Amino acid sequence: MIDRAVADTAFGFTEGAVSAPIQGRFGPVLIRVIKIEAEQVRSFEDVANELKQELATSRAKAEVLKLYDQIEDARAEGKSLAEIAEQLKVPVRTVEAVDRSGRDASGAPIKLPDEQRLLEGAFTTDVAVERDPLQFQNGYIWYDVLSITPSRERTLDEVKDQVEQRWREQEIASRLSAKAAEILEKVQANSSLADAATADHLKSEALTGLKRGESKAPLSTAAVEAVFRTAKDGAGKADAAKAPEQVVFRVTEIVVPSLDMQSADAKRMVEALNRAVSEEVAAEYIAHLESEDGVSINQNALNQVTVSGRQQRRRLICHTCRSSH
Repeated sequence: MIDRAVADTAFGFTEGAVSAPIQGRFGPVLIRVIKIEAEQVRSFEDVANELKQELATSRAKAEVLKLYDQIEDARAEGKSLAEIAEQLKVPVRTVEAVDRSGRDASGAPIKLPDEQRLLEGAFTTDVAVERDPLQFQNGYIWYDVLSITPSRERTLDEVKDQVEQRWREQEIASRLSAKAAEILEKVQANSSLADAATADHLKSEALTGLKRGESKAPLSTAAVEAVFRTAKDGAGKADAAKAPEQVVFRVTEIVVPSLDMQSADAKRMVEALNRAVSEEVAAEYIAHLESEDGVSINQNALNQVTVSGRQQRRRLICHTCRSSH
């Protein structure tokens, strides 16, 4: 509980008691104690693995911060990432060419750590410009832009194979969508799904236990959502889990699951909703205070006092430093 006055009052009450108004950090508060659960003291054997994990994580973070300082000191001396990597025996990677969408010169995707932020940073800087490293999972990413190739229109010879491939894929997808629409018309005209599938030498299958937001082959997540928007005995079509395949479906049964508030799923949902509401209320209140009192952030000053460092150079060179245990 982020409000100490409220927390102290809550933990000084008996079960079922209701407090007088309390002046909390965010305004007056009333507390009613619904239930008190006794504290549990866990044995060392119960927490041994957790303690080992915490100690390993703490040591790993200390090592990362030590390496962080060494890298920053070396960069302050004017050394390149390649020189620093060789000196400190850490991995470094050079990406010869990458565009804003994360593809190389041939159009193939390049796997990059924290791709969106890394590319955004690389394409908003210039050659030989130092910027802060990106904090990534349990470590940091340093990057330099080594060179910039201006954008240009590619010639037909350069893109001919890609154009042919894309046209072929689009044509296949278009024909499959048209065939799915044709089958759907038959189903909506009271033809059974099995008969409509057999007529085109396709297979039909029954799926049960579908859940909102979860894919189940051959249905994609979007197809499952389409199923849940369809009434009983209704039919529809959607993209399959494997592109560019299409699925034609009929809803034969709708089962409303029983609500068990003691189930693990229900408890997780309640906790998530409570947390979301609490965070939203706090955020709204803070935003109101900022608007009312007038608040501004000096980003340069903030960068100087937070744990950060530098960055540079779209031929791209990346160094990733992370903790492991």
